[in-house]
Amino acid sequence: MADQYFHFTLGPVQSFVAQARRTRDFWAGSFLLSWLSGVAMVAVQEQSGKISFPVPDESFLDAIRGSKVAAAGAEPKQGSIPNRFMAEVNHEFDPDVVINAVYAAWEGLAELIWQQDLQGQLDDQQRAISRDIWQRQVQSCWEINWVLTENEAESQLLTRRKNWRSHLPPPEPGVKCMMMSGLQELSGTTHPHAPALATYWQALNSDKGLDLRPREYLSAIGFIKRRFVRHFEKLNLRYEGVHQGMSVCGWTLSPRVPSVNWVAASFWLAAVIRRSQQNQPLADALKTLAYASAELNGKPDGNTKTACIQAACQQAGFSEYHCPADGESLFEEALVSAIAAAERPAEKAAAQQTLDALNAVCKLSDLPRPEPYYAVLLMDGDSLGKQMSEVKRQGPISTALEAFISQVDQIVQQHSGFLVYAGGDDVMALMPVESAIPCATELRNHYRDCFRQQNIHSSLSGAIECAHIRQPLTDVLASSHQLLDEVAKDQTGRDALAIRVTKHSGPHLVWSQPWAVLLGETEQPMPEVQQLAQQFYSTVPGSIFSSSFLYRLIALGNALDWQQLDESGETLQAMIVAELARSGVATEGQTVERTALVSLAQQMSQLGVRYQRQVNKQGVATGFQKTAITDDDALKLLIFLARFCPFQPAAVADREVS
Repeated sequence: MADQYFHFTLGPVQSFVAQARRTRDFWAGSFLLSWLSGVAMVAVQEQSGKISFPVPDESFLDAIRGSKVAAAGAEPKQGSIPNRFMAEVNHEFDPDVVINAVYAAWEGLAELIWQQDLQGQLDDQQRAISRDIWQRQVQSCWEINWVLTENEAESQLLTRRKNWRSHLPPPEPGVKCMMMSGLQELSGTTHPHAPALATYWQALNSDKGLDLRPREYLSAIGFIKRRFVRHFEKLNLRYEGVHQGMSVCGWTLSPRVPSVNWVAASFWLAAVIRRSQQNQPLADALKTLAYASAELNGKPDGNTKTACIQAACQQAGFSEYHCPADGESLFEEALVSAIAAAERPAEKAAAQQTLDALNAVCKLSDLPRPEPYYAVLLMDGDSLGKQMSEVKRQGPISTALEAFISQVDQIVQQHSGFLVYAGGDDVMALMPVESAIPCATELRNHYRDCFRQQNIHSSLSGAIECAHIRQPLTDVLASSHQLLDEVAKDQTGRDALAIRVTKHSGPHLVWSQPWAVLLGETEQPMPEVQQLAQQFYSTVPGSIFSSSFLYRLIALGNALDWQQLDESGETLQAMIVAELARSGVATEGQTVERTALVSLAQQMSQLGVRYQRQVNKQGVATGFQKTAITDDDALKLLIFLARFCPFQPAAVADREVS
């Protein structure tokens, strides 16, 4: 039995991770947070401590140490170390060694980036100003809290320690960073329209190519998030605070992280590639688009091909290197904006050439244009902290979480997503809308199975934030956390899935249901909402309904006032049957049987009714309480999902046959 128990947490989490202008910034914040938490774990292990919760990703810790095991090509690419952990330690353990190791690693990485990117690019006066800002922000970035106790059952001590809020960052004057809210940008200019501000950043970016967009001004923290991946492999620190010293290393990371445009268009591009197998003009047009895209945006830093695109290339015998490498080249709106914003004739010509190539691909493929929406998928365990307070449950819970996390990246990749973070019971990923619900469902079932094997009851709630590609990424990430916490967990009672769609014009719908209602008593592998959406994709052979019917039903419900409908769903069901019958829906001349209409109406009315999961004092579900139908969000969700059905492999194959 351990002499003492060390509890550690590193923050801030959401403000550091979620403030991002690109998906690469989003990923970088999560990765850096995991890396520093991993440094803390290594500092505990170097003092003969044992990380007891959660079970650490030893490959990540090996990479931090620079061991040969991690150097075999399996270095971590995503964050997998949570920002909070508990360790068993002896009486010789020194918490200051852990804290100092984290600060030494962070400041060492910051200094490496300063020396590589800024030190030699600034004159003496400007260097002094920027250096003062850099040092102030780097040294005040993190809030570290820890407690040391001899009582293994004291699991709430760290929470109480965090409530003291002893971390007070210094004031930040001047023009603010465009990524990290409230932090001063590095030039030190006092006015946002001063010519010196643009001159400072233009000179830096033109001399070094610092991954900055025009008129993009960053603080030290934003700059580190943007640039660390370019220098991380050069990091090799030696910290002498523990016996025989401790190594902290970086490793090679790809700067190529899929953009939201790329994620949004993945299934569309895969559908186009599959169709090019029997259409040589289309294959040639795709290659032309790829060349034009490279001319416009430059050669990519790495391969971001998702699983659906890789499968389509393999099926069609199409080279992945002939695929467009930039997501913005797949959306007409983005290219029109690029043409309007071009400052040089060559840039305007390249953007126009790319737009012409995209139009040719769309015409030859005979497919709708890609939908400009992607999804942020968040998943989080429900009330797991309460169970961790029971010492006998800590071991089985750690084992279950280790088994769960070990498969998350594979599941997300199989659904053509990009995993940003997976640690403990948290998952964060960028997903195409087409595969977001199936991926969330598989992750939920995998989580449940891992805990069942340990005879522990635990559930996983999820949030799918479907956002327009032009929405600010920081806003989307903040909204997704609110959707998970307030809708999936608080309003729906946990063990639930919540979905929100926000269009370019603003909020469109919010919908949620408990998993048990969503999947039914038989725990079917695919939620009914996804199955129904496919039925309302009218161009699939054999489909008997269309989204126009849903629009008519929404209009009817608005006329009758949704809030006056009974909470049982029977009125909604009757409305659906009556409207279907009135529409004279038929397939191949045969009127649909009333029993089929009733069955469909039952499915749709089930989606339209709000439920809240009810639990007992032990957290076990005892049933579901229906709440009143308040709006038409379920019908709007079906219409939205149906728009993505043309790009599914089965739909494309059916259309080719027809």
